[in-house]
Amino acid sequence: MKNLLRSSFIAVLAMSFLFVADASAQQGELGKVLRRIEAHNKNLTTMRAGLTWAKENTQLRETDTKTGDIKYAKRPGKDALVRIDWTRPSEIISIGDGKYVLFQPGNKIAYTGSVKNAQKGQTKAASALSFMTMSKAELDSNFDPSYLGQGTLSDGTQVAHLKLMPKGKAGFQWAELWVDVDGMPRQTKIVESNNDVSTFLITKPSKNTPLKKSDFEVSIPSGTDIKKT
Repeated sequence: MKNLLRSSFIAVLAMSFLFVADASAQQGELGKVLRRIEAHNKNLTTMRAGLTWAKENTQLRETDTKTGDIKYAKRPGKDALVRIDWTRPSEIISIGDGKYVLFQPGNKIAYTGSVKNAQKGQTKAASALSFMTMSKAELDSNFDPSYLGQGTLSDGTQVAHLKLMPKGKAGFQWAELWVDVDGMPRQTKIVESNNDVSTFLITKPSKNTPLKKSDFEVSIPSGTDIKKT
């Protein structure tokens, strides 16, 4: 179950950068990107977007892929609300107020409980979703960032490419971010301790449109096997 939740939260993708600048230029470009991230983080209140998640098992050379949609809403003084509706395979996960619901309609099973317990042993940075909303201060506190260059995502988005080396225990080796011109991390990459690679790609984001708390609630039909963790 913990692996299932972990897979639902984290995400990443391997892509090549186009060039590497010299050390002084890297620092200058890094500062610009981090300032864009900070400005975007301050201005973002809600978001709807397409979502692709893939996990590569490097030993078996197999990749599992999920596609779906994500909703996000920032709440002053509270944890953000997040809901992911996976369409292949069908699965819904909603997070808010320190609790989660993970519903698998095809199996008629729902898991509920504390996010803290579900993510036991993981750091905040282990979730790819957290990279999307980290402030510059949080990035500086948790990672040693470096600028790798400019690139283009699979959907044509122009991005800056960063590498994040954890300063402490993080449950993974390193992470990478691809940040668009608005300062939004559109893609993240996490190389896990066993060298598996996870991917998380946000597409067609619609920002700061009205979302209600009910938009994040999961309706569980009668007859569903509910397991509390």
